[in-house]
Amino acid sequence: MKRNLVFISVLLGCMVIGVGCVSSGEKKAEKLAGLTLDNEEIYKCSSDSDCVSVLRDCCLCDGKVAINKKYAKAFNQSKSERCAFVPCTLQMCYVDITPKCVEGKCGGDLIEPPAVMP
Repeated sequence: MKRNLVFISVLLGCMVIGVGCVSSGEKKAEKLAGLTLDNEEIYKCSSDSDCVSVLRDCCLCDGKVAINKKYAKAFNQSKSERCAFVPCTLQMCYVDITPKCVEGKCGGDLIEPPAVMP
Protein backbone atom coordinates (compact mmCIF):
# COMPACT_ATOMS: atom_id res chain seq x y z
CA MET A 1 0.00 0.00 0.00
CA LYS A 2 2.70 2.44 1.02
CA ARG A 3 4.61 1.74 -2.20
CA ASN A 4 1.46 2.49 -4.26
CA LEU A 5 0.96 5.79 -2.45
CA VAL A 6 4.59 6.79 -3.11
CA PHE A 7 4.28 5.80 -6.78
CA ILE A 8 1.08 7.82 -7.19
CA SER A 9 2.67 10.82 -5.48
CA VAL A 10 5.72 10.67 -7.77
CA LEU A 11 3.52 10.27 -10.83
CA LEU A 12 1.42 13.28 -9.86
CA GLY A 13 4.57 15.30 -9.26
CA CYS A 14 5.90 14.47 -12.72
CA MET A 15 2.61 15.46 -14.30
CA VAL A 16 2.75 18.85 -12.61
CA ILE A 17 6.32 19.46 -13.80
CA GLY A 18 5.43 18.37 -17.34
CA VAL A 19 2.38 20.60 -17.61
CA GLY A 20 4.09 23.60 -16.03
CA CYS A 21 0.93 25.66 -15.79
CA VAL A 22 -0.58 24.57 -12.51
CA SER A 23 -1.64 27.42 -10.23
CA SER A 24 -0.03 27.81 -6.81
CA GLY A 25 -3.30 26.80 -5.12
CA GLU A 26 -3.41 23.55 -7.09
CA LYS A 27 0.26 22.89 -6.31
CA LYS A 28 -0.41 23.34 -2.59
CA ALA A 29 -3.41 20.99 -2.71
CA GLU A 30 -1.34 18.33 -4.48
CA LYS A 31 1.46 18.67 -1.93
CA LEU A 32 -1.01 18.22 0.92
CA ALA A 33 -2.70 15.26 -0.77
CA GLY A 34 0.66 13.48 -1.02
CA LEU A 35 1.40 13.74 2.70
CA THR A 36 1.87 10.54 4.64
CA LEU A 37 2.64 9.81 8.27
CA ASP A 38 6.30 9.50 7.24
CA ASN A 39 6.44 13.26 6.58
CA GLU A 40 7.65 15.10 9.69
CA GLU A 41 6.00 18.34 8.52
CA ILE A 42 2.52 17.14 9.47
CA TYR A 43 3.52 16.76 13.14
CA LYS A 44 4.87 20.29 13.71
CA CYS A 45 3.00 22.47 16.20
CA SER A 46 3.38 25.36 18.61
CA SER A 47 0.41 24.67 20.91
CA ASP A 48 -2.06 21.89 21.77
CA SER A 49 -4.72 23.62 19.66
CA ASP A 50 -2.60 22.98 16.53
CA CYS A 51 -3.06 19.21 16.94
CA VAL A 52 -5.98 16.91 16.12
CA SER A 53 -6.30 13.14 16.23
CA VAL A 54 -6.91 11.18 13.02
CA LEU A 55 -7.15 7.49 12.26
CA ARG A 56 -3.66 6.20 11.50
CA ASP A 57 -4.85 3.99 8.63
CA CYS A 58 -8.00 2.49 7.16
CA CYS A 59 -9.42 0.65 10.17
CA LEU A 60 -10.35 1.84 13.64
CA CYS A 61 -8.12 -0.80 15.22
CA ASP A 62 -5.10 0.73 13.46
CA GLY A 63 -5.28 3.42 16.14
CA LYS A 64 -5.13 7.17 16.03
CA VAL A 65 -2.27 9.60 15.67
CA ALA A 66 -2.05 13.34 16.36
CA ILE A 67 -1.13 15.62 13.44
CA ASN A 68 -1.27 19.35 12.74
CA LYS A 69 -4.89 20.31 12.04
CA LYS A 70 -4.01 22.15 8.82
CA TYR A 71 -3.10 18.78 7.25
CA ALA A 72 -5.99 16.72 8.64
CA LYS A 73 -8.48 17.29 5.81
CA ALA A 74 -6.01 16.40 3.03
CA PHE A 75 -4.69 13.40 5.00
CA ASN A 76 -8.21 12.07 5.61
CA GLN A 77 -9.25 12.61 1.97
CA SER A 78 -6.27 10.70 0.59
CA LYS A 79 -6.86 7.96 3.15
CA SER A 80 -10.58 7.64 2.35
CA GLU A 81 -9.80 7.12 -1.35
CA ARG A 82 -7.10 4.56 -0.56
CA CYS A 83 -9.27 2.74 1.99
CA ALA A 84 -12.53 2.66 0.02
CA PHE A 85 -12.53 -1.12 -0.32
CA VAL A 86 -10.52 -2.20 2.72
CA PRO A 87 -12.52 -4.55 4.99
CA CYS A 88 -12.28 -3.82 8.70
CA THR A 89 -13.62 -5.60 11.75
CA LEU A 90 -14.50 -3.78 14.95
CA GLN A 91 -14.66 -6.64 17.45
CA MET A 92 -12.77 -5.82 20.65
CA CYS A 93 -11.39 -2.62 19.22
CA TYR A 94 -10.99 0.68 21.06
CA VAL A 95 -8.22 3.16 20.43
CA ASP A 96 -8.48 6.89 21.07
CA ILE A 97 -6.07 9.64 22.06
CA THR A 98 -6.07 13.18 23.41
CA PRO A 99 -3.93 15.19 20.98
CA LYS A 100 -1.34 17.60 22.38
CA CYS A 101 1.80 19.47 21.35
CA VAL A 102 5.02 18.40 23.07
CA GLU A 103 8.29 20.14 22.23
CA GLY A 104 7.01 21.30 18.83
CA LYS A 105 5.59 17.95 17.73
CA CYS A 106 2.01 16.68 17.83
CA GLY A 107 1.49 13.60 19.97
CA GLY A 108 -1.20 12.17 22.16
CA ASP A 109 -2.11 10.39 25.35
CA LEU A 110 -4.16 7.20 25.19
CA ILE A 111 -7.72 7.64 26.46
CA GLU A 112 -8.69 4.66 28.56
CA PRO A 113 -11.73 2.81 27.23
CA PRO A 114 -14.96 3.20 29.20
CA ALA A 115 -15.67 0.55 31.81
CA VAL A 116 -18.01 -2.17 30.62
CA MET A 117 -20.64 -3.65 32.92
CA PRO A 118 -20.64 -7.51 32.96
